[in-house]
Amino acid sequence: MGFHDPIKTLESPIEVMYLMHKVFMSHSDHTLELVSKVETGECSITDVKRSFDLWIKHLLYHVQTEDYYMTGPLKEKKLQDGRMVLKENVSEHNDLREMGAELFAKIGKDARESLIEDVLALDDQNHEELLGQLRIADSAIIETLGKQTILRRSIRHIYRSIFDFIVVEFDHFENEESFVLPLVHDQMSYAEELECVRKLLIDDDSDNPTWILDFVRENLVDSDRKLLDEISENFQ
Repeated sequence: MGFHDPIKTLESPIEVMYLMHKVFMSHSDHTLELVSKVETGECSITDVKRSFDLWIKHLLYHVQTEDYYMTGPLKEKKLQDGRMVLKENVSEHNDLREMGAELFAKIGKDARESLIEDVLALDDQNHEELLGQLRIADSAIIETLGKQTILRRSIRHIYRSIFDFIVVEFDHFENEESFVLPLVHDQMSYAEELECVRKLLIDDDSDNPTWILDFVRENLVDSDRKLLDEISENFQ
């Protein structure tokens, strides 16, 4: 299954991440498309900045919440007895996700412990790369804001920096879906997964706690939206 393909079922709460990633990547593509329209006058750099800021607002909340409520607790958990819940309908997942689940299932306990540390370290590294590329893209946009004349070279620079950011973002999502989510499914109970997902979708500290949930929901197709609703209805 590819990133943009319909998802037929969610087998555990943490798989809501597939839906969130689809929405984030769709918005990433939309932002890049806006840059290509600046030169033709169909939109402005201000439009690009507005779309980029919304993208970053969601991505930063997502990454920070993952660190605190998903990968953070995993670093503190002791391994269970080698059990790995494998999904029977592997056709619902792309080859890399399948490989990650199978890898955790086949290796021994000691090797798994080492691999888990490597997976979580890679996830941390992905987050650092995301933040670094974010700063580059944001600086490229800010440098152009307010200018009466925008050089084609400046537009190309913005396009390239956002494109590079998207590559890092997509790589991070792929790594997460392939290796981190199987680990979450292995180490967390249903209730723990559900609470983690609730934190990812509900901002308890905001005056509008459902701003993430609303954004994700509004940008899903009907079938995916139904899956999201089935999970979110269980939030306490």
